[in-house]
Amino acid sequence: MFYNNGTEQFTNNPGLGTVISMKTAPVVGGSPPDSTPPSIPQNLNAVAVTDNQIDLTWDASSDPESGISRYYIYRDSVNVGQSTTTSYSDIGLTPSTTYTYEVSAVNGAGLESSKSDSSSATTLEDTTPPVRSNGQPTGTLPAATTQTTISLDTDEAATCKYDTTPNTSYAAMPNTFSTTGGLSHSQLITGLTNGSSHNYYVRCQDTLGNTDTNDFTISFSVASQPPSDLNVTNINPSNYETAYLVEGDDYYIDRTYTITNIPSAYEGLLWIKTANNDKGSTGDNFLTFDVNKDVTVYVGYASISPIPAWLNTWTEENQQVTTTILNYDLYSKNYSAGQIGLGGNEGGDSMYIVLLRDVGGAVFEAEDVNQDGTVDMADLILVGQSVGGVYDPLMDVNDDLYVNLLDLILVVIKIIGPPPGPTCGDGTCDADETCSTCPTDCGDCPPVRSNGQPTGTLPAGTNQTTISLDTDEDATCKYDTTSGTSYSAMPNTFSTTGGTSHSQLITSLTNGSSYTYYVRCQDTSGNANTDDYLISFSVASSPPTGVWENEPAGFIEISDRPFNSLTEDPQWTHQDECGQGVIENDPAAPLSPPNVLAKVYPPGSGCCGAEASIEWIVRTDSEFFAGWYYKIESGFQMPDPGHELKEVMWQTTPENSGHNWPSSGGSGTGPTFTWDFRWNHVGNGGTADTWIGPTLNKGQWYKFELHIVHGGEVKGWVDGELAWSGTPDWTGTTGFEAIIINDCWGGCVGDSVDNEQRLWYDHFYLSAPP
Repeated sequence: MFYNNGTEQFTNNPGLGTVISMKTAPVVGGSPPDSTPPSIPQNLNAVAVTDNQIDLTWDASSDPESGISRYYIYRDSVNVGQSTTTSYSDIGLTPSTTYTYEVSAVNGAGLESSKSDSSSATTLEDTTPPVRSNGQPTGTLPAATTQTTISLDTDEAATCKYDTTPNTSYAAMPNTFSTTGGLSHSQLITGLTNGSSHNYYVRCQDTLGNTDTNDFTISFSVASQPPSDLNVTNINPSNYETAYLVEGDDYYIDRTYTITNIPSAYEGLLWIKTANNDKGSTGDNFLTFDVNKDVTVYVGYASISPIPAWLNTWTEENQQVTTTILNYDLYSKNYSAGQIGLGGNEGGDSMYIVLLRDVGGAVFEAEDVNQDGTVDMADLILVGQSVGGVYDPLMDVNDDLYVNLLDLILVVIKIIGPPPGPTCGDGTCDADETCSTCPTDCGDCPPVRSNGQPTGTLPAGTNQTTISLDTDEDATCKYDTTSGTSYSAMPNTFSTTGGTSHSQLITSLTNGSSYTYYVRCQDTSGNANTDDYLISFSVASSPPTGVWENEPAGFIEISDRPFNSLTEDPQWTHQDECGQGVIENDPAAPLSPPNVLAKVYPPGSGCCGAEASIEWIVRTDSEFFAGWYYKIESGFQMPDPGHELKEVMWQTTPENSGHNWPSSGGSGTGPTFTWDFRWNHVGNGGTADTWIGPTLNKGQWYKFELHIVHGGEVKGWVDGELAWSGTPDWTGTTGFEAIIINDCWGGCVGDSVDNEQRLWYDHFYLSAPP
């Protein structure tokens, strides 16, 4: 989208990516250039407000010709920032340190005044205790977990302690983390049992003696029972997935509804993850699947909509599974082994979910009087002892409000039951047996790995951390940075291993980097994993200092926008078409944390001409500089894996012709993009140059800088390194009016994305010559 001397022109090039467009502007006359610098700022005053912040104020300068554009701030004679007002907060300083400041004024012509008189201030003494974050583990650990590693991070070097009693002072806490003193702290916890919940209250003290006075809680539980060997196959719709029901899991495959509470009787059940996009589904057999055992099927239906007609015959459980967004009422019905068909959602506001319970599994039913997970002679004795007309719902097997001889008969029938099926130990690995349920027939299983740590983004400045995981049996674990390496060929063995908790110190971490470690383990019987277990994390980028490093000297700021809201102003506008712009919190944002702009594309988004676009006013005839921070979530995943996400295109249209500058990412499956920058002349379809750009990691922030000279050279930098340059065949003479960014993707005409996508922007800066 662009303008040429006020006439709007359009270039539609579907299949090209994030579009950065330039609008041409009419040529206008002007006054003689300003050659007089502004007056010197007066009455500079520096005041320390915290142990790492000093606030500055001063009197405004004047400039009758072109006005005041901004002020430069100098700390100890070094330019550390700028301000468009008569105040500035200098942060990130060292406690108990004296700093000297000066300020100069810059007018609209780019002329700088002499520096003001200096003013000094000394930061306060550090009295802030450590800030704690990233407590692990959380949620529900698998049943049979007997030990785990609790861990957390601090924003400064500290020593951390813990207790199982809340509100214990740091000095009185009896337990010090075994790994502590730096930024990452961990401790092995043993003696865990099924169905138990655990809370550990943590306080830390920094090297200056500043101690936390409140608890940081690490909470988790262990599932009450292991999952059964129930198998679900031939699921249709085929994109539906199965999992075991635990708190903290995400509910839908296409939405992030996180489970926050599960009734204890339903923990660990096998369940089918449906898609919220199918909430308009219809038909008697919309969802079909096969089961290898008799099952009780539970359908969770959100109470915001009336249940569909086919669910009216089901039994209401009067139980709810709770998520961060909706609560699901449970309904149940018994089915025999074989194929099961469930009806459509019939247009409700949220798709239902499905839980499955093996009828022959360890379930506390009415007949299981002693609640040991089976129905046996002990239950028969208890029922017999209770005969006498006393109502007890647990022992009232036939639900007639009494415990009587009929209950006894029913329990006898239940115990005798049908003839037994295949048994473990007969030398045959039957269809309903696995290595975990019958190792004598099916062979031993390799170790089950869980609770890999750390995850997410570690704070900037973290130079080492401990990677760890748990196994369900004693094992020796190894790791590699290359995927697909066999256990025997892996070069690195965890320094702490041989039991069920495994850990390894990783050093030499750097800001802005991502790390993935592939782990395989082998138990004491020699059973080794044949697949990778991933431990992935990143380190936040360092906050940038000073001005954009590749901005040409003397350029005047046009716009410098943090994304703290979507409110438009005279400098920028915003529109949503295919994608939706939202403000999200990212503490790891490199320039303006925590608020960043996220462009969200929901599943089902298709190609369109002008995606969620952002426009900044430029209005310059010759050249301009732009800088912003950008993060890619992943490649757009299409039904055809050959489709690619096209990330950046530059487009301008002097005199009704144009130039495109796309950078195309790889397919939607890998962890990185190798960018291929091309300058295409839209007017005649030619290609002038190709530059191979750097390899960029998905999920990591990168700084982009562009310098565009109208009629001349175009340069681009990624994280300060020159990534591309070239001179297109410019044909126009008019300048620029605006820069526009459009997110889109290529090679997908008629297709739509099948996974939710987010593209993030942190800050946007524009400048041009005076």
